[in-house]
Amino acid sequence: MQSLYLMVETEPVPASRPRVSRWGGVGYGKRYTKFRKAVAEAIPKALTKAGISPENLPLDGALEVEFVFNCVKPKKPSHKYPRGDVDNYMKAIQDSLESAGVFLNDSQIVRVTGTKKYAEEVPCIIVHIKKVSL
Repeated sequence: MQSLYLMVETEPVPASRPRVSRWGGVGYGKRYTKFRKAVAEAIPKALTKAGISPENLPLDGALEVEFVFNCVKPKKPSHKYPRGDVDNYMKAIQDSLESAGVFLNDSQIVRVTGTKKYAEEVPCIIVHIKKVSL
């Protein structure tokens, strides 16, 4: 398999900073925690919908990844584009793709591009992964 194209049907959320309590516990914000749970369920569905069988995963070698984040548009948007840093959106989905076994480690990614925009229809994350040779 040289290329993988997925539409992960969940609302994109940027990764939040970990919160460390004074007793040493680490946690994340509620919105990000909820996203991680939702995307963990959405990735296997997206793989099935794309016709990708688990025996073809995880992808190995150098990878090029393109993300398009289609975010929910607020009723009264104060910005022309969604809030949150695009690299935090990418961190969130990369961690989830790694946990789902799509690739072994996000250190395999040698080139990444990300675009965030307001969704025209359904909020989702478009993921295009290509194997590359260096």
